[in-house]
Amino acid sequence: MSDPVARLNAALKGHYKIVRKLVEPGRVRWMLGVGAVLALLMARPLLAADISGTWEISYQMAQGRQTITLELVQEGSRVSGSGTMRADSMGDAVRVEVRSGTAGNNDVRFLLVEEGGSAPRPQEFIGDWYRDEMSGRTDGAFGTGMFTGVRQRMGN
Repeated sequence: MSDPVARLNAALKGHYKIVRKLVEPGRVRWMLGVGAVLALLMARPLLAADISGTWEISYQMAQGRQTITLELVQEGSRVSGSGTMRADSMGDAVRVEVRSGTAGNNDVRFLLVEEGGSAPRPQEFIGDWYRDEMSGRTDGAFGTGMFTGVRQRMGN
């Protein structure tokens, strides 16, 4: 049996039925469907990355430490929300609103403006976020500095 085709046929003789079953048209479609579902399930965490939630953000300024509690909502790449800002040097909390917010690919950028103030005092935040943490640079009416933030989870 020196003919290569004959040797191949002899080698596959026992496996022919298995190979034939695997490549039946219906079975191939089923296997492709299962593969597509598995690929989507594995990609879901990447697609589901969302900055929405309650964030505790703080930064140091000349007048003291500023602490902001924000409720952020992400729709597509757009970020909106509102919250309260409190400075260590003053006891009163100031209501703030997120304007011009964007998030994507773990980058975040938003503008905070006091709600109801006679003259808006914007503070811009530009940074990175990953899961439940964010950090970056802030600049605006309240000064320039570095900020950090932590997403608050239920029960915190």
